[in-house]
Amino acid sequence: IPMRDILFCVLFPAYLLLANHLRFGNNLLIRQRSKDHPHNISVIMSKFFSGSDSKWFQNYIFIAATCGLILPLITVIRASEEVAMLAVPHLFVLWCQIIGESVVMFNPFAYRFITLLLPIGFSVYRMHLLVEWFFGSVSLIKVASATENVSVWYTWGLALSSLNLVFWTYNLLVTLLLRVTPEFLGDEKCESPDVRVISIPFIKEPKKETAGKK
Repeated sequence: IPMRDILFCVLFPAYLLLANHLRFGNNLLIRQRSKDHPHNISVIMSKFFSGSDSKWFQNYIFIAATCGLILPLITVIRASEEVAMLAVPHLFVLWCQIIGESVVMFNPFAYRFITLLLPIGFSVYRMHLLVEWFFGSVSLIKVASATENVSVWYTWGLALSSLNLVFWTYNLLVTLLLRVTPEFLGDEKCESPDVRVISIPFIKEPKKETAGKK
């Protein structure tokens, strides 16, 4: 596993942890809402997003687990070494993403925007791993074709890398950014404390206008 991937899987969650605590007060504003509030912490924590209980989303998760985890894991265990090594980096980072999501997804101390940034950040990072996996598989096919000795595992590796590249690109650009993200941007889920963020020198951060002030 490349050191860059290990560093990302350590440093990015550490950044989110600090941001959650220092900028968003561990979701304090949402946690302090009364039980009578239409968007109290129990309501917000009950679902990841509005479609999470629907049949299509359950099927979607099954496809994601199959092509992203189960099939690559089988490849790492059973395929030839060169094919298996190409699948390892993406599989490792995806596992770290899933572990991170399991920690924050229904954690009342995790601010909803931080919960959203975790899968988006990991998904963006994984895109270059998917591209490297795909082109690495193409290279194996080309080298083997020159000797007319194309292994079945080489073909399998190319098919699996192609499937993952297409699926996770769709997951990032459509499911996460267009389907899930808009639900996380409203104040009912992401009401944030008025904390002054560290800004660039000589550029003053504008102050929030108080209610009723023109």
